[in-house]
Amino acid sequence: MIKMVRNLMTTAAKGNTRLYFEPTVLESAGFTPGDPVAVRIEEAAIFLVRSEDGDGVISRRQRAGWREPRPYFDRKNQEITRVLRAHQRIDMIVRDGEIEVRGMSVGFSLTEVREDEELQGHELGRLRCFSIPSGCTPV
Repeated sequence: MIKMVRNLMTTAAKGNTRLYFEPTVLESAGFTPGDPVAVRIEEAAIFLVRSEDGDGVISRRQRAGWREPRPYFDRKNQEITRVLRAHQRIDMIVRDGEIEVRGMSVGFSLTEVREDEELQGHELGRLRCFSIPSGCTPV
């Protein structure tokens, strides 16, 4: 089930696209500091998934005003740069134990409907999602 859709912009570091996951996004996916994760890169998407065999670990970040450290993860390399450009708008689709990142020009399926339900406009066959760049949209 989709928990959140977040619209952000990538950054650049040392000639590569930098992709970072803030505490709010990681906590929505159920990640905590110290969790082992894997970054899976596909043709048009990047996935951060919980995995005991992963090559990364969720870091901890502590800021003034926070009672305890919160999760943080960032990655920059050529593989990410091949999929996403620096300073490109992206959508983060957050599920339990997984975060999917896609460039905004690519759509994604947001249909989770029971068989006994019919939504208004069901004959259209496609659902559009409006993502606002200034924050997150809990689902």
